[in-house]
Amino acid sequence: MTVGIFLAAAFLAIVALLTLSRNGRNWNAKILWLLAALAALAIVIGAAIYVGVPSLYQPHVENDFWGIALDATKPEIKSRRGEPQTQQDELWLYRQRDQYSDAWSTYLIRFENKQIRYILYRGTDRWSSPSLQGVRLKDSAEQVRKTFGEPSHISASGDESQKIYSYSGYRVFFWLEHGKVTGYGIYNPAWGPVDFDHRVQQQLEKPER
Repeated sequence: MTVGIFLAAAFLAIVALLTLSRNGRNWNAKILWLLAALAALAIVIGAAIYVGVPSLYQPHVENDFWGIALDATKPEIKSRRGEPQTQQDELWLYRQRDQYSDAWSTYLIRFENKQIRYILYRGTDRWSSPSLQGVRLKDSAEQVRKTFGEPSHISASGDESQKIYSYSGYRVFFWLEHGKVTGYGIYNPAWGPVDFDHRVQQQLEKPER
């Protein structure tokens, strides 16, 4: 959108300059042509940016999240992130408070046969949340679909107020409540899509300390 506005402004500048010159305004010819040339250059640069920028936002396969690769071992995770605050069965939970916004961030790692099944992020503040290919907390389900297309799998809660969109082709998933993103992360499709798990829900609902 920003690029489009930039191009429109450059085009209008050229039109305005040509209109003023035709109306007999006392413009110096050299200045007029210089401004027109600069406006034309701006259009060329803007077009080049417009062609190149979309590729940065094309969905792609994610292999790591929060600095942790999907094939990382438990010792490697502890070396990278320290001991989890909660370590129960195959669930590891890390909680941290943002020093500036006082917001909470929760990272939950689910294991399957000692291998990472998925890494989930949940938070309380949109602006301190990490971006996952442009998606953040409180984005809509429509924005997720616009970026990644139709989910390869959808898991819903009993009352369908919560849904988990899994994208096996990109190894990402998004947790939505009432149509808004409340969490997201990456997963290993070899273990199947991400489904609701009562143990995970209980861990996430525990109050922060």
